[in-house]
Amino acid sequence: MDILPQVSQFVSRHSLLTPGERVVVAVSAGADSTALADILCRMSVADFPLTLAFAYLDHGLRSQAKDEAAYVSHMAETRGLRFFWDKIDLHGEKESALEERGRRLRYQFFARCANEFQADKVAVAHHADDQAETLLMHLLRGSGIHGLAAMPPMRALTPHSRSQLIRPLLSVRKTDIIAYLKERGIAWFEDASNDDIRFTRNRVRHRVLPLLQNENFPGVVTALAHTAVHCREVVVYLEEQAQTAYSDAMCAWAARPDFCRFVHMAAGRAIACAMHNTAWDRLPHALVPFVLRCFLRAIGSEEVPMEESHYAMLEELREHGKGAIRLSGDTVIWRDQHRTCCAHSDAMPFALPQQLPVPGEIAISPYVSITAELQEVKVNGEEWLRERSPSLLEAYLREASVAPPFTVRMWQAGDTVWPLGAPGKRKIANVLSDAKIPPLLRKYVMVVTDNRGDIVWLPGITVAHCCRILAATPTVIVLRCEKTAPFADSSRQERQI
Repeated sequence: MDILPQVSQFVSRHSLLTPGERVVVAVSAGADSTALADILCRMSVADFPLTLAFAYLDHGLRSQAKDEAAYVSHMAETRGLRFFWDKIDLHGEKESALEERGRRLRYQFFARCANEFQADKVAVAHHADDQAETLLMHLLRGSGIHGLAAMPPMRALTPHSRSQLIRPLLSVRKTDIIAYLKERGIAWFEDASNDDIRFTRNRVRHRVLPLLQNENFPGVVTALAHTAVHCREVVVYLEEQAQTAYSDAMCAWAARPDFCRFVHMAAGRAIACAMHNTAWDRLPHALVPFVLRCFLRAIGSEEVPMEESHYAMLEELREHGKGAIRLSGDTVIWRDQHRTCCAHSDAMPFALPQQLPVPGEIAISPYVSITAELQEVKVNGEEWLRERSPSLLEAYLREASVAPPFTVRMWQAGDTVWPLGAPGKRKIANVLSDAKIPPLLRKYVMVVTDNRGDIVWLPGITVAHCCRILAATPTVIVLRCEKTAPFADSSRQERQI
């Protein structure tokens, strides 16, 4: 049975490939990926001139992995293709975490291969039976319609990758894949771990689906796969509606937009995003998980499989009016009086403390530096200042009021500053509270002190009042945050700032 026409039609319908693209094919030497490799090689000759490479990952769990790698390497060599190989060690991993950790490391390997090969796409061999299993597992976890849409034909390989993950075999049944290989006389390896019922997917494959097929539902796999297609169409529509709602209502996650910009610049990625509570509360219940995915994409976070517990936590957060919940890993959703926010909870390690001379420049992260220079003021100082940028990513300090060199460090409990325009000194903790900077993100607050230890600038937040420019100011020290490198995914990330 030649499934090439069916796969070609699926690829065309979903625009999975474009002539001239570079594609890494994930090949495990099993039946599915071996068929995928052969089909893409045939497509490349017939319809799509592609530059292909094969990639094999040894999970360190099976003795036959060495033979499998040699087989895939030979497949690549005989076709004149590049071959990628790596090995990980999952021994000692708890059974409950084995599948997820293996998957995470596998996709990290694919990302490395794609980056080195400069690949446009990474092709994996998920088929219609895998789709049915995925839908059923998501349904049993109560994951909602996004879960019922199961695996999309194409998605981003990782949140920060320019490469796309494609599934060209998603419309093909497993039995047809086996028939294709036998007809073409192509050998493959059987993976004994696919029969290991310790894994959830294998229990669904070998126990649940056969039970349904034997209970008067012989077409259950095809029916579930078709259901996933219909749900995917609904999901695409809801994603469009959610993106519109998010774009219309997004706002700064703190009352100091310049501080938001500073954090995103210094971290080299969007750390947090937010939308107004009034807009969040008006969202139809069906759109909430889709807007949440807009949040996750905005900060470059892994999408979280939505389960019933997540829906319950989000609803509780909306009802209580304020609070925070952890979705998974380092992703946190919180709500205050004005906004609902999503953020990474892990902190970016900054290269601080550092001394900053005048003139001088220091790199506080791979993405941002702080510069210092002395400028002469030949006119009225207050008029001179009015002609400058009002951004708090720059600080204009009266030279006579400070004692260089400066020190740039993270803020500490007990620090005080005299904010510009305030009647006197205040604790920085109170300044941050007034600026509506969430406690979760205060770990990004930096201070610049002079040689006497006085705080003269909080980048993005305030300049010290005692350093303000007066009418009779002959010289000014200008401190400035400057971006030195683009974000890893500038097409998405820089739009957030």
